[in-house]
Amino acid sequence: TVEGLTGATLYDANDTRVGEISELLLDDTGHVQSIIVEAGEFLGVSRRTLAIEINNLVFLRSDSGNELR
Repeated sequence: TVEGLTGATLYDANDTRVGEISELLLDDTGHVQSIIVEAGEFLGVSRRTLAIEINNLVFLRSDSGNELR
């Protein structure tokens, strides 16, 4: 669900942690258009915000439900 995406950890194709999904951008019909990811160091060093279009992602959810790969 859309609610389950917010706060999920996002990984790249090399299984490297990218960051955490902080926000979802919806189109006029309510479908997810893009995700906003907070990426970088935990303590704010080199931290950046990324917008990734949803059609550039492949979703694989862990058994715990909190990780997307």
